[in-house]
Amino acid sequence: MDKKINPYYWDTLLEDEEIMWETLWCFDETQWTERNAQIVRECGMIPIEVDGLIFCGLGGCGMDLTATVIYTQYKLTGTIEFDYAKYIKNEPQDYVEYVIGKKKRTELLSYINNYFYL
Repeated sequence: MDKKINPYYWDTLLEDEEIMWETLWCFDETQWTERNAQIVRECGMIPIEVDGLIFCGLGGCGMDLTATVIYTQYKLTGTIEFDYAKYIKNEPQDYVEYVIGKKKRTELLSYINNYFYL
């Protein structure tokens, strides 16, 4: 079933729903599919379906999991934001690798080095 997303979707949320969106990420309004849900799980986040979109929740707390969010965005959309690229480049290597692993950090750095001038 293919349905169009209301362009004013974010503006129509109720206040209590807004609280939830502060702790969930939806990258480029990515559609819910089982494959996307699997990608989110493989990235270390929790997939949540809302109105046909896939939202990503963190599966841990008590530490900075920004690298997990960045890697998930990259795997779902094939791109990351400039500020996220700076974060990966500037955050200590050992910490990023602790959060997402060496292979995923290397994958992000390869993308960053090809598409950003930092």
